[in-house]
Amino acid sequence: MENSKKYADKDDWNLKVSPRYRKSLVMEPYKEIVDTWLIEDSHVPRKQRHTASQVYACQVTFV
Repeated sequence: MENSKKYADKDDWNLKVSPRYRKSLVMEPYKEIVDTWLIEDSHVPRKQRHTASQVYACQVTFV
């Protein structure tokens, strides 16, 4: 009976939403370099573009 009374007396059915805090991105230090690569890749044929694995490998070498 407690649960039914609790829900019957409830006026606000909306869930309380707390604001989400954005964490700093791991890619932030490399973002400019990767963006440059991707812009340059847009001008070359599809087969010559960087893959995700190649981008990661290049990032590892920069560290």
